[in-house]
Amino acid sequence: MIMKESMQRIFSSGLPWFAAGFLFTGAVAFARYEPAPACVIGLDKMNVFYIGVDNPITVLVTGMPQEEIQLDIQGSGAVLEKKDDMHYNVRVTTPGDARITVSWKGEASQAYRYNVRRIPDPVLRLGGKYKSGQISSSTFRAQTGLSILLENFDFDLSCNLVGYDVVRVPRNGDPKTLTNTGLRFSPEVLQLVQRAAPGDVYYFNKARAGCPGDLASRELGDLEFVIE
Repeated sequence: MIMKESMQRIFSSGLPWFAAGFLFTGAVAFARYEPAPACVIGLDKMNVFYIGVDNPITVLVTGMPQEEIQLDIQGSGAVLEKKDDMHYNVRVTTPGDARITVSWKGEASQAYRYNVRRIPDPVLRLGGKYKSGQISSSTFRAQTGLSILLENFDFDLSCNLVGYDVVRVPRNGDPKTLTNTGLRFSPEVLQLVQRAAPGDVYYFNKARAGCPGDLASRELGDLEFVIE
């Protein structure tokens, strides 16, 4: 009864869940006179595993020597690499789910399930910053290539821009299309860009990129610029 009342007081106190959790753990330890091991797995980047990159994790079991802890990982082609007593790298190959099982003393264990995803699609930008829209002729003519960015993604990695088409539709005249490979404009594409005049429209389309873990290149969105 005392234990039940303590739990009710803690979790109705309005404290954040993690603070209440610490208090509750303390209450359990006091009631039992010895702490029960509790496992915590911290994903050092995000609460998901991404294909093609190292996913660092930290594993801690309180009240238990780290050398007595064993980890097993299953699903999504997952492989676990131990860095030291607390730190590991997870590599995955297939979208889906992965499950980490943590055991200690060869008896007690806890399982944790995580989503496995491919790296999100990068976004296409002119000169590393310009989105589709109106742009002055002088600014446009000064550009030397496109960039692809991984926005709001907490990993230090890059994707490769495989290629794209550049289309110039002059205010008066016929459209002209060139194909470019890589980030920087080829001499021919650069010459086409430097012909930009007010009223022209330029399209960068059919862009494809390759990111770590990709089996094939992926399509990106297009860019469209109206020259002022």
